[in-house]
Amino acid sequence: MSRRVPEFALVIGGFLALTVLATGVAFTGDVARSVLTAAIVGTPFGVYAVHHSDDPTTVLPPQLVLAGAAVLGGLLLVAAVPGPTERLPRRLLYALFVALVVGLPLATYAVRYGNLRPLPPRPTAAGSALVGLALLVVGPLVGDAVLGAVDAVLVFLAGNGYADAHGVRASRRVRRALVVAGGLLCVGLVALGTVVGSPTTLFPWVVAGIAAALAPSLHYALAIEREGR
Repeated sequence: MSRRVPEFALVIGGFLALTVLATGVAFTGDVARSVLTAAIVGTPFGVYAVHHSDDPTTVLPPQLVLAGAAVLGGLLLVAAVPGPTERLPRRLLYALFVALVVGLPLATYAVRYGNLRPLPPRPTAAGSALVGLALLVVGPLVGDAVLGAVDAVLVFLAGNGYADAHGVRASRRVRRALVVAGGLLCVGLVALGTVVGSPTTLFPWVVAGIAAALAPSLHYALAIEREGR
């Protein structure tokens, strides 16, 4: 019976998630929010099933999981397009947030258990840093610094975590340099906010600056924790 428990948890989680998703879309029409709620409900069951299964890849093939994560992320971004044009950037930031929250656990599973390498690790890490920087700037400009900051941190950690998982780890010296660079970027973003805005509109740039300093610090702490295991 103990061997069936993980799969049973996966079935329950999938059923509950699909029920929440269908109900949310039917009654609200908000696809992104419904997907996010369904993921919050279903993910704990999936994590339990994977953790307690002797070989989760027999039930959840990593290639299919990764493909599903990519398709789901694309659908969320497409679903965010309809609506008033002036709010499109904010909708895309929100759709990206939902795609990251839902897709990253799936992609992490695929990389860890399937040892998949769909992208070159080093360029992926560098690209995630550049995309994160762009999100930090875009967030305050479109009026949603918090979502931009959260997206930026998640993208940076995902890209660098992917590189770490494939053995392309930066040295401690480089990681410390990234932490220092994050601090300098924090100051730079706040300074940019004083130039393009006013004292009353500076707070969004402070949020972006905090995220810029936080992302490399979190990556450094996570890397040290993994090395200490």
